[in-house]
Amino acid sequence: MTIDLHTHVYPQAYLDALVGRAGVPRVDRRPDGDHFVIFPDEERLLGATRAITPSFFDLNEKITWMDRHGIDRAVISIGNPWLDPFEPSQASEWAIRLNDELQQTCERQQRFESFGVVPMQSVDRAVTEIDRIAKLSHVHGVVMGTRPSGGFLDSPDLDPVWDAIQRNQLWVFLHPHYTVGYEWLTGFGHAPALALGFPFETTAAAVRLILSGILDRFPDLRIMLAHGGGTLPYLAGRLDTCTSVDANSRRTMQRSIPEYLRMFYYDAVVYDPDVLKLTVATASAQHIAFGTDHPFGIADPQRIRAAINGAASDETAAEAMLGGNALRWLNLETRGREG
Repeated sequence: MTIDLHTHVYPQAYLDALVGRAGVPRVDRRPDGDHFVIFPDEERLLGATRAITPSFFDLNEKITWMDRHGIDRAVISIGNPWLDPFEPSQASEWAIRLNDELQQTCERQQRFESFGVVPMQSVDRAVTEIDRIAKLSHVHGVVMGTRPSGGFLDSPDLDPVWDAIQRNQLWVFLHPHYTVGYEWLTGFGHAPALALGFPFETTAAAVRLILSGILDRFPDLRIMLAHGGGTLPYLAGRLDTCTSVDANSRRTMQRSIPEYLRMFYYDAVVYDPDVLKLTVATASAQHIAFGTDHPFGIADPQRIRAAINGAASDETAAEAMLGGNALRWLNLETRGREG
């Protein structure tokens, strides 16, 4: 069985709400169709924007695509920028609306499960929505960006959010949006920002969770990092060495860097078996799950499947990464399909 844990959807009403914004992110209506603009001055600096095709919002298109690529089930999540563009009260209203829609979608189409969204603009409203999500049978956690309201996820103010997620035993799918080092990545289209800026962002966010003590204060958090954890597997040794000689960096650390990295979970969206072998060595095959990044152009399920098969030590490990881990993580084997 193949289960896709990294696949996005943009409901049409959500896209409509982003039309006409002055800044980014926004949706631009053009004669050739709608375009997503997520980076500052994107068209001038990158030379392109992102055309919105039916696969962004039409789940029948997603099912057809899944069938074409041999994907049995999918855990859908709202794509970036999630609720970031909205004011606190609007964000709360959108969270309820979108999470209820995800639940209803999964009730209608049994091949889908989901991760919800939370209004991170307000800690109290975020906690309230997390507690509500926990009662939705097909919403297994939340997709979360790295810079809520422009801040960082390790802010002590967000401790009630982490506590609510841990208390409700929900998953966090940590996903980038803003890039790190954006000014270095312009002038060459989208590829540098997506291939470098996004993984750098995930890496930096995860390191801040480690160094700030979040993982020690909330050791039962289940956080899946997008895009194979960015550069964490490659830089694990350097990070471990640097923190071991810098007392200021390690002042809140109760574990070694390798121990912290084994606390995270990772998708397999790295496209290369040798890279994925490093992720397996970092976290074990039991902490890695298949993903595609659909509906974006970089979605290449056959290449991801080949990377998993090439990185797995045996057939059992490959089957775990392709779908077995997702079944176990989300308790899909035992939950059935209750409404």
